[in-house]
Amino acid sequence: MMKEKGYADWIASFSQDYDGGGIWNGAYIVEILLDMPAMPPPPRKKFWGPIKENNEEDDNYAMIAAKVKKFIDSKDFEFYKQGFDLVDVYDMSDLITQEEANELKEKILDAALGLPSPREIIDEIKEMLDEIKGLSEEKRLDLEWEIYHYLSMGSLEEAVEYALRKLDVKVIAIDPVTLLALEGEPKELEKAKARLRRFAEEENLFAPAPKPGLLLFGSLAERYVTFHKEIEEIFGATPGGAIQVGGGDLALYLRVDYPGTVKAPIANNHDVTVSITFEWSVELGFGMEFTLVPAKLATQPSQLLNDYYGIWVDQWKEGPNIGKLEIGIQSEEDDFEDNKSVQNDNGTYGFTKEEMKKKILELTGIDLDEIN
Repeated sequence: MMKEKGYADWIASFSQDYDGGGIWNGAYIVEILLDMPAMPPPPRKKFWGPIKENNEEDDNYAMIAAKVKKFIDSKDFEFYKQGFDLVDVYDMSDLITQEEANELKEKILDAALGLPSPREIIDEIKEMLDEIKGLSEEKRLDLEWEIYHYLSMGSLEEAVEYALRKLDVKVIAIDPVTLLALEGEPKELEKAKARLRRFAEEENLFAPAPKPGLLLFGSLAERYVTFHKEIEEIFGATPGGAIQVGGGDLALYLRVDYPGTVKAPIANNHDVTVSITFEWSVELGFGMEFTLVPAKLATQPSQLLNDYYGIWVDQWKEGPNIGKLEIGIQSEEDDFEDNKSVQNDNGTYGFTKEEMKKKILELTGIDLDEIN
């Protein structure tokens, strides 16, 4: 007589539902569960304890561990999800312990995070991690760090929102890639910083903002906080307004329009409007640019660009004038024309802050002391 297929036999027969590579051939966990026989009754107990076959639990773990390895070797996330669900079946059926189930699930998640996956997979990985019960706090944080690292390669804002999702902290994107503001109560901000430090972020990426209840985070945080102060120390100007984050060579900048028009000596004393950009970049450091535009445009096409001028100021990076200020003039008539460095009153190059302000007034009619 054929032996009736019991629960243990059903579990052991999983391998028959796989193809030669050890992967399910068109079947899903849900379909298999619908055909699952009832669990056998627990063994009768005697006074010396429950009857248990030797190595039964080890055999169950070895069986599911081997199947999980085949899922992982497939390099296919759909099979990873099936393996994850299969581990749940073994766990809920007490065929393996919760610790053993979590160990296998960690392996699946680690492998999934190593896939060259499209963006939508990371959301499913986050859900899978949230489903794991009984995981130690340290192991959970390790896996969350891997997810955080993956997210940060695309968007710092999204990564930080994920890392701090359980804290009462608002994430504000000044720039979603380089600079965020974290808003909350001081204790919550301390927890937020501790969590990001736990995720291997460096101390120099944090800077307290002048406004209470804000903590800046990102590669531009410290420079953003000190931007106005350093502009004043270097150029003697105190511009107001919001600092912007730029792309390319420009990292931070602040643009102000000089009120009204001025008669600029460099523009043959014609009336011009002037905008001033204060900027900082990793490559060039701090700089200041003046753009002079004629208040009355020429009527002949050949004359339209003649009165456009750009004047820039930055710091000498090398040579005998290192640390002093350099003034250059660029005519907008020819973008490829070499910049012309301006000499100081001694016929040499390099200006102190006060000498620079005096020369800018001579060239443009702009008094930097009025920029405040």
